[in-house]
Amino acid sequence: MGYSSKDGDSIMAIIEAIETVYLEADVATITFDNIPSTYQHLRIEFTARTDRASLGYDSAKINFNGDTGSNYSEQYQGVYSGTSPFAGRAASQAYASLYRLSGSDVPAEVYATGVCTIFDYAHTNKNKSLQGYGGASNEYFEAMSFSGMWDSTAAITSFVLDPVGGSNFIRGSMFSLYGIKSS
Repeated sequence: MGYSSKDGDSIMAIIEAIETVYLEADVATITFDNIPSTYQHLRIEFTARTDRASLGYDSAKINFNGDTGSNYSEQYQGVYSGTSPFAGRAASQAYASLYRLSGSDVPAEVYATGVCTIFDYAHTNKNKSLQGYGGASNEYFEAMSFSGMWDSTAAITSFVLDPVGGSNFIRGSMFSLYGIKSS
């Protein structure tokens, strides 16, 4: 990823792996902690499914620094194959969401994929925002983009992921955390 500044100098982003969690068994919660403060942004990449019954999709709750208060807001938009586009938003909720994960009503080999960037996570002078996209393809196709905010100026040092509708992330799911900084 390279950019040019207004004076023509090249600006390169450096992306470094921090941690990857690959599930060898079903688990209810995934925690990333002791996140170093040496990057400008964080990036989460995921390939995941949950045991959410009766639906082919789910999402993941994300809570920063153990905060489960009503300090999060989000908006999303998406499309399912064969239906009209949809959108929504929520404020004053107990988590932000990563969209979209596969649920149990899709074939076992279908894992949704997505990416989420958490901007300026270590800065203590602004609320934290995140933005991403995700989707899955099986007999139905679904794609979503989303953004969210954590109403806190605290530096993010940890976060926890939990399924929204299911009880567990399913074996074979993978979540990778990266740090992004300018060269």
